[in-house]
Amino acid sequence: RQGMRSFFKNLSVFSIFLLSLVLLYGESLYDLPRSDHSLLFTIYEGLSWNTESLKNAISVAFFGDRRFQPLAFPLHFLQIRAFWDNIFLYHLLNLALHAFNGFLLFKGLNHFYKNPLLSFLNASVFLFAFTHVDFLAWPFHFYSLLQVSLVLASLLLLIKGGGGRKAYLITAYGLSLIQAYLYEPGVVFPLFLLAADLYIHRAWIRNILKERLILVTCVYAIYLITLALF
Repeated sequence: RQGMRSFFKNLSVFSIFLLSLVLLYGESLYDLPRSDHSLLFTIYEGLSWNTESLKNAISVAFFGDRRFQPLAFPLHFLQIRAFWDNIFLYHLLNLALHAFNGFLLFKGLNHFYKNPLLSFLNASVFLFAFTHVDFLAWPFHFYSLLQVSLVLASLLLLIKGGGGRKAYLITAYGLSLIQAYLYEPGVVFPLFLLAADLYIHRAWIRNILKERLILVTCVYAIYLITLALF
């Protein structure tokens, strides 16, 4: 019963955030794709649901520049194959991701504030900041919003894993690896996660330091291996 009450509270916060964003950005929900998004439509138009097409999606050289974003462009491919010319769905997914990020921030803040109203208001400042307008009105960069989701989720799991929940801890560092495959600057985040981990759990730093260093070393080893293969 307690779990259901918590679920509906969380769902209410997310729903309020999403509905508010839909109302705020309602006029942009049917805006046509911009030039670089249209170029992706052209590139992926001839690809179908098979392994070869996914390989081509991973290795796409956008505007002639070869990038190491092995998840970003395959996600674009999957999105285009699923939504095709339904522009509304691209925009709605963008807003849903941003609302989810606001919800994750709310959960993280509430862990420290222990005040749902204050956490909600602070998360709302992030949610409705004008600096996010371009990302929200332009669905091409939805993978950047997803990257923020993974970053926030990994920080939440890190906090949850403080009580010795190894599954939470390993998942947190795993997400820090996955987000780096969406946009290259994310490669520095595992180090930030390590620093936050050691600070949050500084009372046990002597007991956890070796384990954490192994985790972050594994993250970078896997990243460098996939980079070499790419």
